[in-house]
Amino acid sequence: MFTKEDYQSYFSIIDAKEREMVRFLSQALPRINDARVRKVLEAILKDENRHCKLAKQLSSCLDLEK
Repeated sequence: MFTKEDYQSYFSIIDAKEREMVRFLSQALPRINDARVRKVLEAILKDENRHCKLAKQLSSCLDLEK
């Protein structure tokens, strides 16, 4: 069974990965000239930003239950 600390660690890792993807895509997008590729990457970036917010919400919920 997972402990609260296990979940906190897991969501901390997820949050870091999501933020890493946001940074990567934000840096890559200006270099992409193909409009079709840009459109897909922009959609992915939007999702990654949403994932960051969700990961923070989950982390906050776990912190509140200490």
